Amino acid sequence: MNGEVFKVYFCNQSSKQVPSGTAFGIDVKRNFGEYYLLTAYHVIQEAYARNFPVIVCDEENISYSTQIVFPDSINHSRRNYSYDYALLVIHSEKPYNLFSLNQSSTYHYPLDCYVRGATSIYNTKFASFSGTFYGEEKVCGDTNNSIVLDLNFRSVVNNANDALTDYEILRGLSGSPICLQENDECVGVLGNLTGNIITGTRQFGVPINFIIKECLQPKGLCDNSFLKYNASINDYASTTIDILFNGICGDVKEFCLDNPNHELALWDIISNMFYKRSNIELILRDIIEGKGGNIPIDAQVAIEYCYSRLLFKMGKNIDAYKFMDNSVVIKSNKLSPNASKRIKALLFARKTVEQQIENVSSTISLINQTSSRITALDVPDFYIANELSSLYGRCLTNLFAVPEDIKSSDKNEIIKLCNEHTRLLSSFPDKLKKQ
Repeated sequence: MNGEVFKVYFCNQSSKQVPSGTAFGIDVKRNFGEYYLLTAYHVIQEAYARNFPVIVCDEENISYSTQIVFPDSINHSRRNYSYDYALLVIHSEKPYNLFSLNQSSTYHYPLDCYVRGATSIYNTKFASFSGTFYGEEKVCGDTNNSIVLDLNFRSVVNNANDALTDYEILRGLSGSPICLQENDECVGVLGNLTGNIITGTRQFGVPINFIIKECLQPKGLCDNSFLKYNASINDYASTTIDILFNGICGDVKEFCLDNPNHELALWDIISNMFYKRSNIELILRDIIEGKGGNIPIDAQVAIEYCYSRLLFKMGKNIDAYKFMDNSVVIKSNKLSPNASKRIKALLFARKTVEQQIENVSSTISLINQTSSRITALDVPDFYIANELSSLYGRCLTNLFAVPEDIKSSDKNEIIKLCNEHTRLLSSFPDKLKKQ
């Protein structure tokens, strides 16, 4: 799966946008809504030196401000073949495909490869160019190896049908990912530094292994366990889909949010995996990003709902609220009417359970509102009892922990909730043992 590439530009003193190259998203350890981008150092050097904002723009023309994560300071010695890279970070709630990093140290050359980037003078803003990856060598006296490749720019023309030179095309491609044709994995960052004298028509890049060692591992973004997991990420995601759904309904295609037992069973499996420290939160994120293949909408929404619950468990409440509102709610509109109504009631209940109590009276009012929404669902009594008992149990625990005097009227409401909670638990004693 190809990742997302971005056009890089900066705003000079007159606020004019100056295009400078390409950046691309990489699959490393990250928080929800956080994306790390690699580019060439010389692409951001002028902006970095003059304190101009560095902006990236995706393939749908959505722009983001960036922070420069690496290098930590301006360093002109990085403007050479084997050090010419930089790491940026952006924040977005939009899901982006990311380039997997190929950490192999042995290849059988030559290999078919390609680069993809922003060519602002070409007749499309984003384009891919095939080529040949010949190996690694020290260039112009560098202490480290550079990737050596030959890209096919022949017969590339502009809007006026004039042939473009290699130099013209490479101006926009600096910072592009160098990827293997066989698996789309990234092996390096295209630098090239065309202002220097180079041999023949060859292009050069910074090997991804060096970037991992010098930057990503010291920054805690890419340790050995992550690399091992990431190497088989699609297999992990696909296998997990089978594990999650086969035991519930035989096949992911049979999963149905109209059946409340399916959603309850899915959460039981996922929460058990989470407590066994199985990295299930990482795998769910990969499934959401499509790495295990396409799955039906009912399963997508259920996975996303469970993922948001895991975010709460990890203490990432702000991320969980954002994910619920910006992804789960939007996708739930594609469900059947009953399933859509049910998942929205569950989201409302989860937000009630997780919110911090600032006022006892308003919290009791919100609990009663949520209870009414759950009770109105067209589902079996057991399902309603399960959701209500969960709601009451968690919320009552939170209320009892409030360090303030509770007025008499609120005490009476709390007693009513306690009595209703007890009644619910006794209505299905076998099924609600966990509650």
